[in-house]
Amino acid sequence: NNETIVVFKLEYFNTSSAKQITKLLMTLQKLAINHKVVINWYYRKDDTDIKNSGERYANLIKLDFNIMEY
Repeated sequence: NNETIVVFKLEYFNTSSAKQITKLLMTLQKLAINHKVVINWYYRKDDTDIKNSGERYANLIKLDFNIMEY
C-alpha cells in the first residue's frame, strides 16, 4: 500500500498501555521513512485527557497526526 492509516479511538488507557502505544508509534515512524503514515487520534468532546495525550504524542512523534473530536 502507498499509505497506512492508523486510527486510535480510545476511551481509557493507563501507563502500561501508553508504553505500548509509544512503541507502536515509534515503529510507525520508522515505516514513515519510505512510506506515508497517517495517525487519526479521536477523542470524545468532553475527554481532555485523551485529547491532551494525543497532542503530546503528536509533538513527540514525527508523523502526520490528526486529532479529531467525536
